[in-house]
Amino acid sequence: MATTTEMHLPSSAGEGGGGHRFNYVGMHRYLITLPAFKPASIFKERETILAVLDALGDASRKFHFDVYAYSFLPDTLTLIVRGKDDTSDMKQFLIAFRHASSEKNETRLGHPLWKKKYMERVLRRAEDSKIVAKDIFQGPVRAGLVATAAEYEFQGSFVTNVMKTAGEPSVPVWPPKKPFFGSPQKKSWKARPPQGQRRGFSKGPRRDNRERPRGTGR
Repeated sequence: MATTTEMHLPSSAGEGGGGHRFNYVGMHRYLITLPAFKPASIFKERETILAVLDALGDASRKFHFDVYAYSFLPDTLTLIVRGKDDTSDMKQFLIAFRHASSEKNETRLGHPLWKKKYMERVLRRAEDSKIVAKDIFQGPVRAGLVATAAEYEFQGSFVTNVMKTAGEPSVPVWPPKKPFFGSPQKKSWKARPPQGQRRGFSKGPRRDNRERPRGTGR
């Protein structure tokens, strides 16, 4: 299944979200967007973000998930996560993470960290995680927070250096071709070698036929 859904976070794994039959258990990949409780600049404070990342790391280890990518905007957190084995339960993972991260920040903030609703999508097999992550990492650029994705410090990965290609253009810029054989200038196939260095197969003036030995049969 690969659908975009908006649902209330269930209080337990046994409660469905909108009648979904997909059980969210196993080695699946998910694109998840979690809005902050208040549309304010909550995720501009390093202390808040570090507390959220700490809770995210704990939940990912406990419920066997890889956090392939994460990106904080001032009022949202976007994740790409993938189950590591057949027991990886995305709903249980998300419940634990949201509860722990909110608990770490609620006293200081004076309100819950997250809204009750969130957006999730199961990635199709044909979707490249790196391409999806690259689009996520462009979010701060589109929001006008930074000029390039590589400048933004509040995004990354727990498992791989996907940020290495975050700032690369979608269309590759091919490097200039180097001349063959290390020559400083590219030679045209029509170019003729200098006088005295012509090879036997070059187009030079044909020899006079009178120089050829003639047969005696004529």
